[in-house]
Amino acid sequence: MAPFERPQFGREPHGFDPATLARSVIALPLIEQINLESAVTAQLAILYPKIRAKHNSAVFLHPAFPGGADAALAAVRKDLLAAQEKLKPGSTQAIDAPNPEIDGQVAFATLEGSVIRFLQAKSAAVERIWPTRFEVTIDINLNFKPLETPRQTAAGPGSADPRQVAKKLIKDYIELAKKAAKVTDPDQGVDDYKTAVSNQYVFAR
Repeated sequence: MAPFERPQFGREPHGFDPATLARSVIALPLIEQINLESAVTAQLAILYPKIRAKHNSAVFLHPAFPGGADAALAAVRKDLLAAQEKLKPGSTQAIDAPNPEIDGQVAFATLEGSVIRFLQAKSAAVERIWPTRFEVTIDINLNFKPLETPRQTAAGPGSADPRQVAKKLIKDYIELAKKAAKVTDPDQGVDDYKTAVSNQYVFAR
């Protein structure tokens, strides 16, 4: 059985190419990052199925942290305590010690999205945390026309605001996708506050 292959970071990003963007609903760099994380996760699930079953995150300890991996682990666990004190997450948060058979710099963990964002912003011991929590901006199709219900038809044309209907549909689809992927993290979904102040965009993570 092949050993676990650590992902390579530091890739040079693509330059902006409007033609490429026009061919895809999702920007190419985002697709590449999602595909990379999915491929590594799938490899890990095959080689170490118990890891995936008991954890939802992988904390990449910073390789340049003073004192090495042990010191980085101690530091990020201290930062985790601070995150729990500040955020009061609704479930148990934990970071296990790295498994040297897999990677001595990767600590598998159980973390909510808000805690992950806290650690990424505050902890010098963290290089990155997978899965990446992307901040996503969804541009509503200007040509979108909702199907009218009998009540809307009776009220006359234009009674349904297409953008408000689109926002609700997008939110519903995201919730369906979370359910299909068995995602229960309350930090993932539509940012209702930011979305409410925009007529054109839905903001989510």
